[in-house]
Amino acid sequence: MVWIPGGTFLMEWDSHYPEEAPAHRVCVGGFWMEVSAVTNRDFECA
Repeated sequence: MVWIPGGTFLMEWDSHYPEEAPAHRVCVGGFWMEVSAVTNRDFECA
């Protein structure tokens, strides 16, 4: 697994979805993510 660091980004879709306006800053915490993709089929075979 690899650590994906958190951060802050500007969430903006002002021109596409009016209900999501106005643009605003969002803070996302860090998280762990598996290096390789895992599908539902992978779980069926386990």
